Amino acid sequence: MYVDGDRIERESIGDLLSRAVDEGKTFATAKVDVVKQTALDRVDRAKVGVGLIVVGGLLAYAAVIVLLIAVFLWLLGEIGPLGAGLVVAGATLVTAFVMVKIGAAKVAKVSAGANGKAS
Repeated sequence: MYVDGDRIERESIGDLLSRAVDEGKTFATAKVDVVKQTALDRVDRAKVGVGLIVVGGLLAYAAVIVLLIAVFLWLLGEIGPLGAGLVVAGATLVTAFVMVKIGAAKVAKVSAGANGKAS
């Protein structure tokens, strides 16, 4: 029932249900928009961590390759080809692991801050 000027009109159950459905649709659309924006904000914040992982991996490969070859050649005379290969490969894997862990920690901060607690 609602007041329109001096007269009081009653809404039918069909009108009330129709209005409730329309308002429900509006609410659902607004909620989807909020969730979508929240997801986009998280992706934007995660870009730095993902970028660090990618760039860190590329830099580990590109910048250290010459040094690894030099170390391999130096160790070749000391401990043979198998030992030199194992030492150089082991050092390379440790370096890559550390860089990926740092980048993953940055991405994890974004995931842990799902409720807006991450900075």
